[in-house]
Amino acid sequence: MLTDKNHHHVERVLYRILARYFSLLSPEEWSREDKTKEYVASYRMEMDRSFTPMADVAKRDAQFRSMEAFLKQSKFKNEFNMGMILSAEQSGS
Repeated sequence: MLTDKNHHHVERVLYRILARYFSLLSPEEWSREDKTKEYVASYRMEMDRSFTPMADVAKRDAQFRSMEAFLKQSKFKNEFNMGMILSAEQSGS
């Protein structure tokens, strides 16, 4: 957790969106002045750079688990791997 002493050593990453700020820091890590700002919601950044509201994280994780299970099926996995091999051969890799 950031304290007032080391807070200024950390680069603050904020995005201004429609007169609101999107902070990559949690409200507990905000400086004293920023704690007067309104906390709206928490999101998790996914690997595809999309954002999932924390209330929907369990649902999103279940979707990913079902996709992973599908991709691990041997028939699809072999077809996918064969496609990757053919593409690598065609590109000269």
